[in-house]
Amino acid sequence: MDYLSPASCKETTGWLKSQSMQDMTSTTDSDSFALSSKSADDNTSNSTARPHRFGSVATSMINVTSRLTSIRSKSSEVISNTWKTPVDNAPPVDPNAHQEQAYGNVNFKITYDQHTKKLFVRVENLDGLAPKGKDKRPYKTVLKLTLLPQEKTTKTSKTIAAAMSPVVNEDFFISTKCISNKVLRISVFDHEYQGKYDAVGHALFYLDNITPNNDGAQSVKLYKHSWPDINLCNINISLSYKKQQETLHIVVHEANNLNLPHEKSRTFVKIAYFSKGKRIKEYQSPSVPNTKNDPKATYEFKVDIRIDLNSTANGYIVIGLKEKGFLKRNESNLGRVIFGPFLYTERGYDLTPWGKVLLTKDGVSDTFKTYL
Repeated sequence: MDYLSPASCKETTGWLKSQSMQDMTSTTDSDSFALSSKSADDNTSNSTARPHRFGSVATSMINVTSRLTSIRSKSSEVISNTWKTPVDNAPPVDPNAHQEQAYGNVNFKITYDQHTKKLFVRVENLDGLAPKGKDKRPYKTVLKLTLLPQEKTTKTSKTIAAAMSPVVNEDFFISTKCISNKVLRISVFDHEYQGKYDAVGHALFYLDNITPNNDGAQSVKLYKHSWPDINLCNINISLSYKKQQETLHIVVHEANNLNLPHEKSRTFVKIAYFSKGKRIKEYQSPSVPNTKNDPKATYEFKVDIRIDLNSTANGYIVIGLKEKGFLKRNESNLGRVIFGPFLYTERGYDLTPWGKVLLTKDGVSDTFKTYL
């Protein structure tokens, strides 16, 4: 079981307000795609509420427990509500750590029918997806919808035509008795590769943000993180590409703000190289001792991985932090960072760290926030 996953939370654990992704007050080029939602007091909807027509479905779709966090709640920039396992004396998030980059947007409408206990989601289109390869190619995509905290895909879309901003217009109905403290995850995949870490990105939407006084329209950004957990851990990593040897040189220097589940433990780094959805190589560092009073670990773990630049369109690296267990199945995931396969961020405007390493050969050395 992963530490900090909803499955490990006690009943008293709730959703907390957190800026786990980007700074709420920052302004980006994508702000025009963010939608604001208005605050609403907790209320039980009146059975005589006027039904409204949503897409092609006429319902009395109403919210049971609205707990909005902010008048300017931009779900496309941040996950403003997160499920957090309480951590005593947790250190603050490093403000200088590299911000995770977005890989596009999902535009959809969502509402909940209290009487039929069904969540209705109409995905209208994907917008500004990260292009593939150096030549910025479009690709066919598939959506997978999951209702967290149950990590089980409930709905899968049809294959969507290759485009950077494809039209979807597909409806999904998900049965759920309650939407309080639940999150809808819309995962976008290249239709050819649909493994555990293959997603282009995940859009997370907090269901308590559903309100009866709008049409349910949302625009949510795609990020690599797949859980709305607060994760304070960050890793200092250096990446460089040696062209003559065709090798990627990776150094994991240290980790900070480790959220350790035990007073004393040992942690280690695991680096895996994937190509075309398959795990090709895996490397594991020696474990180092850790205590809750000293949430820092030094690894200086170095790995060289042979990578053909002609195959980088479908290759990526997963660098994970783990707590060593008595048995392998008892290992706890403390956080991870994924580099690749995309060389460019959303809309193809900026290079990702993966793109900087492979295209400019300048190398990257930075502190990266981890996610689950």
